[in-house]
Amino acid sequence: MFFSDFFDINAEETIRKKKCSITLNINEENGIILLYPIAYYKKNKYTLNGRYKKTLKNKNIDYILQSSQLINKITSKDKKAFRYERIIENKKVKFYGLNRGIYFIRQSKTQDGYYSIKPFIVSIPQKNSDGTKCYDITGNPKVERFNSKESSNYKSKTKDNGNKLKSQKRKNQSVSTKVQVNTEDNTDVLYMEVVFGISLLILWVYIRLKK
Repeated sequence: MFFSDFFDINAEETIRKKKCSITLNINEENGIILLYPIAYYKKNKYTLNGRYKKTLKNKNIDYILQSSQLINKITSKDKKAFRYERIIENKKVKFYGLNRGIYFIRQSKTQDGYYSIKPFIVSIPQKNSDGTKCYDITGNPKVERFNSKESSNYKSKTKDNGNKLKSQKRKNQSVSTKVQVNTEDNTDVLYMEVVFGISLLILWVYIRLKK
């Protein structure tokens, strides 16, 4: 089982081998590849790494194998998560001495903010076409250059839109605008502005009636 959209494999049969390896052929001259052990395969079943038992609780293996985006978010936030690091040398990276299980692989952040490899998930052992198990696999991740700053730019745009909605709300007194603002702080401010505006209106009506 593996996340095939970003990973083409070739594997060789190793008889009764306890340790595994992953070799990646990468069309890049430099960079760092990170490998995270997500689950281990013991006694014919997968057991989640303790670090992920809470975040991936009640998730079946098929779901985990197709959740590279979710696991990418988890590992990016968890700076203390155990991982292997390898530098790309001669367009190749090798992880060896691995236990059988499920691994998440991603490229470390580059200085210019660009990545060449999208995160993916792979499991060991693999199976050959004849059903034999493979413990040493070679992969060719698809290389695609994309900007890692896109997510931060998206957030800043969302925040700017929130400020524009704030001005619109003050003018039109539209309660529906409240839920479209990105931050809780802005939401509270907008809510107070509406209440304050209504209070002024009530006060004005009261003064007029008194006259």
